[in-house]
Amino acid sequence: KPGRIFKKNSKLYLWVTNDGNRIPVKANVDLLIGSVTLELLEASGLKYKLGQKASYSK
Repeated sequence: KPGRIFKKNSKLYLWVTNDGNRIPVKANVDLLIGSVTLELLEASGLKYKLGQKASYSK
């Protein structure tokens, strides 16, 4: 809710991997008292190997 924790017009920035998993690896948002950055340190149980493109069949 704007005004309590987040700045009124703050934006969430989200970085995801450019592979078949599309893992969110980093997020950043501005708060009233500063900002928060989250970074993924480890991932397991992925559907594709890291960096492997997904193959879609029609």
